Amino acid sequence: MQLLKKSAFILAFIASFSLAATAQDTSQTDQYKVLKQNRGVTSRNITQKRIPLNATTTFVSPEKIKYVDISTKHAHGDLEGDNIFRLKVDSSAYANGGSFQVTIVTSSYVAIYKLYPIHQNAVFGIKRSNPGYIESNKEAISYVITMNPNNAVQINQHDALSKQQCFDLALKAMDKKKGIKNIKAKQYGLVAQIDNIFVVGDYLLFDLTIKNKRNLQFDIDQIRWKIIDKRMVKATVSQDIELHPIYQLYKDEGTIVKNKWENFYILKKFTYPTEKYLDIEITEKQISGRKIDLKIDYSQILKASVLM
Repeated sequence: MQLLKKSAFILAFIASFSLAATAQDTSQTDQYKVLKQNRGVTSRNITQKRIPLNATTTFVSPEKIKYVDISTKHAHGDLEGDNIFRLKVDSSAYANGGSFQVTIVTSSYVAIYKLYPIHQNAVFGIKRSNPGYIESNKEAISYVITMNPNNAVQINQHDALSKQQCFDLALKAMDKKKGIKNIKAKQYGLVAQIDNIFVVGDYLLFDLTIKNKRNLQFDIDQIRWKIIDKRMVKATVSQDIELHPIYQLYKDEGTIVKNKWENFYILKKFTYPTEKYLDIEITEKQISGRKIDLKIDYSQILKASVLM
């Protein structure tokens, strides 16, 4: 009996060792399958990009990057500061095409990119009109990818808000009296102001109002949320970070502001240093249309009240 028990123990040990060895030798495809099963990875979470073959690709994250995994030995990268990752591929390895995967991990999300290195003189969307295009000289370009957490796999799903919850929070915020008086911008007869900033768990809710003081109606083209430098910096790579609300009560594009318009936006909680602003850029739908920028200092974000 003792011999049988001992044999069973040895077999169990060998089996566990084999499983451990298999786990260590698991290919990236298997690891991806596990991540897909446990974290809900879909095609929406994998961003496909064509990048320049002979130049640097720069990833800009809205929050600190903790870890980066590159699926090939033919690409090398480094972290420049807390939120910037630079990548350069071996051009000889991808001269005839191919792709590889980059996984960028922060404390809040996992961003997965499938990258296709392509010759810079090929027509693949990296043009002067592309916001990621930066020309450094005649032979090379740099390409900037601004990471969007909304397309990534969220790590902390327990605090995620459903669309109905977002709608209910916006209605609750609508009933609150104006609590902020000093976040305002005026230009071209327009007034943009933040009436309230609320904290909702791991999210921030902004109450934005636009007033039109002119007889000419204001047709909203888009409203962009960006983290920008307080001072213009001469650099080869723009460090502006674009944020994307996870929810807004009313749509922006095509909205006509005759007198007053109010909207509510929910963004994933974020931080930024004192040398930067949160910039809300509001533009009009015309070639020579009006534009107004509402800049918010981080100290004002810290004064946000809890939405009760």
